Amino acid sequence: MFSKLFGLGGKNRSTQYPKAPVSRAARPRSFRPRLEELEVRCTPSVSIYLQGDGANWYLYATCTGGPDTVTVDHSGSSTSINGVSFFDVDFNAIYITGAGGGLTTNTRATVKPVHVEGHHDFDTVNVGNTSNRVQGIQAPLYLTNPPLYNIVNVNDQGDSVPRTATVSTVTIGGSFTSRLPAWAWEAAPRLMPRSPTHGP
Repeated sequence: MFSKLFGLGGKNRSTQYPKAPVSRAARPRSFRPRLEELEVRCTPSVSIYLQGDGANWYLYATCTGGPDTVTVDHSGSSTSINGVSFFDVDFNAIYITGAGGGLTTNTRATVKPVHVEGHHDFDTVNVGNTSNRVQGIQAPLYLTNPPLYNIVNVNDQGDSVPRTATVSTVTIGGSFTSRLPAWAWEAAPRLMPRSPTHGP
């Protein structure tokens, strides 16, 4: 009787409990060093801004280092310098000033006078758009390099009609300046040799 009450006797009956899962230590992840690309933190050396007073406002592209490239283009009612657009009604002329490190100016199209002042020997001035035409130049282009020389390239090979143009020299502030005409009404020559402009 006692054996039945207390489970003594008979077959040995042991209580079966579920086994706890055996935990396995996690394997450490392997470390693979890698290089990540850093952010571009280049400071532009060409400052583009409007400046003026009253009715006289001008668009400036001022270089502080070099070699620099300044590209002037026009579309619709806007002028762009290095991709930055300005409405034509907001300014009267464009002034581009190079620095001692050199300047390349690409004048593709404009409806306002463009003044390019170089400060490095053999700064380059390219005139004409990507289709090798200059009919988009609808205002005078003034070139000066007071201490040294410019190289001027006029490319109108995309135009099959022979044209004539006049390159003149004027004195501005005591410096000789080469003046190229607006080619909307007097188109560019088919071929123009490299013609340096110079100061005194």
